[in-house]
Amino acid sequence: MNQIDVRPEMFHLHTVFNIARGTPDYDKEVVLVTITDENGLVGRGEAIPCKRFGETVDFITNQVNSIRTELEMGVTRKQLMDILAPGTARCAIDGALWDLEAKQTGKPAWEIAGHSSAWKPVDTVQTLSLDTVENMVKEAKKHPDSKILKIKLGGGADDMKRLEEIHKIRPDASLVIDANEGWSLDELKEFVSKAKNFGVTMIEQPLPKDKDHELIGFNNKGILICGDESIHVLDDIKSRADRYDMMNVKLDKAGGLTHAFEMMAEAKRLNKKVMVGCMLASSLSIAPALLLAQDCDLADLDGSWWLSDDRPDGITFSGGQAHPGTLWGQP
Repeated sequence: MNQIDVRPEMFHLHTVFNIARGTPDYDKEVVLVTITDENGLVGRGEAIPCKRFGETVDFITNQVNSIRTELEMGVTRKQLMDILAPGTARCAIDGALWDLEAKQTGKPAWEIAGHSSAWKPVDTVQTLSLDTVENMVKEAKKHPDSKILKIKLGGGADDMKRLEEIHKIRPDASLVIDANEGWSLDELKEFVSKAKNFGVTMIEQPLPKDKDHELIGFNNKGILICGDESIHVLDDIKSRADRYDMMNVKLDKAGGLTHAFEMMAEAKRLNKKVMVGCMLASSLSIAPALLLAQDCDLADLDGSWWLSDDRPDGITFSGGQAHPGTLWGQP
């Protein structure tokens, strides 16, 4: 019989993180799920409470405990998807089951996933947190090796100024814009009419989820429009294919790597590009996403970069790339 442990942990950010919606992040509380089998082999996964969707540490803990008996009896990843709804609790359990399977089979997670070669470093965006124009330019200067900069914007007169000034110092960089549901359709139209001249290749979730139907038929002028808050599970890929050119697949929302692979396959079937994203989290959350990102079009996996106290043997960052660690998915 498996032993199940669920406990909260706290990590600290070295830099305040701001987006258009919500309050600044200074710390990041997570929930660690550990599954230990009868031979003492251990699998770990991590859940990130999402304030946007009303999740708390207690909510996640209660969800895990609601299927404790099944976990103790050895539920499979496939069975997990049938007994627990998508979300961060299922994501943590799914991650722990992948990690445990690697230990039990002696195969790394990339081999279990059917990949023919070991996972490699991937180019990742470097996020510039929403701030004053001056401060965002200062941050951009700190990342000369990052090929892709993700600029958090939030509506208002300074948005275009932020873009112009960052482009001035990094004309070589591909710029990704994230409005986090902060714009109206008119603001998006005005921004798109100017953005192509400043190296913008993609705009992520410009409109609120409940208004993204306004994107149907929108002239994006060659700039990809990506769904994030609108995209949680497989059905969202199908139902919103008429609104977005790219889908942001996040394991936290999908309920884990197992379902995320299905989402990626469906997006590609529909000829949509795939971005693999993350929350602010430790490397235990980023590692499974890095496996998914081996086949994506764009990776946004700098979540653990923001931590001042990440887990040992985790993801490392250099040359604009996220490099796999050894803390998850290894025999």
